[in-house]
Amino acid sequence: MLGRGRRLDIANAAFINCLSVSLNAFDDTHLVSIAHPTGPVGAGTLAIAEALPISGSAFIQAILLGIEIECRMGCVLMEPPGDCSVAWTMTGLVGGIGTAAAVGKLLNLNEDQLICALGIAATQAAGFREGFGTMSRDLPMAQSARSGVIGALLAAEGFTTSGSALDGPKGFAHVFAKTPNLASATRDLGSHFEMLNNAYKPYPCGIVIHPAIDACLELAKGQLFSTQNIERVTVRVHPDALKVTGLKEPHDGLSAQVSVYHWVAAAMVRRRAGLEEATDAAVADPLINAMRSRVSVENDPSFSRDGASAEVQLADGRILRAQVQHCRGSVAWPLSDKELEEKLLMQARNVISDATARGIIDLCWNIENMNNVGAEINRLFPLV
Repeated sequence: MLGRGRRLDIANAAFINCLSVSLNAFDDTHLVSIAHPTGPVGAGTLAIAEALPISGSAFIQAILLGIEIECRMGCVLMEPPGDCSVAWTMTGLVGGIGTAAAVGKLLNLNEDQLICALGIAATQAAGFREGFGTMSRDLPMAQSARSGVIGALLAAEGFTTSGSALDGPKGFAHVFAKTPNLASATRDLGSHFEMLNNAYKPYPCGIVIHPAIDACLELAKGQLFSTQNIERVTVRVHPDALKVTGLKEPHDGLSAQVSVYHWVAAAMVRRRAGLEEATDAAVADPLINAMRSRVSVENDPSFSRDGASAEVQLADGRILRAQVQHCRGSVAWPLSDKELEEKLLMQARNVISDATARGIIDLCWNIENMNNVGAEINRLFPLV
């Protein structure tokens, strides 16, 4: 269990480590499907790498394979004509399939075994969004990591399932999408890499909130007005933003992660959007509460999921506007390597020393040349 000095079996270590990945809502996001691919795949492969001697290059290859397959299965469900309901937790649906592919690769499963591994993982797919804003939000993701590991381990021992578990008439794709886009699963294999459409979050909340935050911060950074003079903030977003983050009155830090209203208010009041704005104290802040009552959010289908606009109406009659076509951290405006390192350090300080965190950063940049990834993990995270 990374950072905790304790050990679990492979499947439950994958479960706990994946749960930890998403607690701050800072995990990467595949914008087409709104899946968070690295959490389950990374947690599953790390667990196997501690049980078997895995080289750095093999480890990276497995993770890339798992993330690519997970993203493609997300496209099967969500890329038009795919029409999976946003009520499903996408990572809970596709995370296990990607994890099974990655772990199966490390276990050297043959073709028939890999087919079964993916099918066994898909059979366990689940998760809905009604629990978002509570501790249950991340359970489907964590379960998908465990499901993928178990799927691969069972397949290695000869456990079977239907060879058409993914695309059969009663299989995964047709269960979770009215009209699945099956062609996207194999489209341009080897030349098109869907994982390149994966985005990295600069803010600890649902990624569809990020463009609204950017637009508000753009207005706030000039400091041409005081918070007290704001009469109204109107934000326009892609319709999915309200569908999945439309909570108007969050009651704690967890529920704030899925409230576009909270983050617009916090960005205008504090002129930043970090971990401190995702706390119970921030939700209870009277200034943020007062601002939240002045925020309205409107659907605007002309924006992509990473676009938004913000308009501030001031007491003196002025109206200030900002528009973001592609938010910070998106494929069009990616975070730099330095920003990604700073993001890790910011989160890691809550549980480990900066020295250990920098050791993790060094491991990440040099992992391809390592002979035994598990040994390096154990060196950085010794048992108590």
